Amino acid sequence: MIIEAKADLIFLDLIMPIANGYEICTQLRRAVIFENTPIIILTGSDKVVD
Repeated sequence: MIIEAKADLIFLDLIMPIANGYEICTQLRRAVIFENTPIIILTGSDKVVD
């Protein structure tokens, strides 16, 4: 769906049920169509590591 939408900007949540935001970001960066698309990762977690 994201490829069909040809997003100009992508927001990802760090905490998702199947894959986390970092994993999805890595997969998107492997696709030539998204190699220069801005990706913003957000989280509601408030730990120091996050």
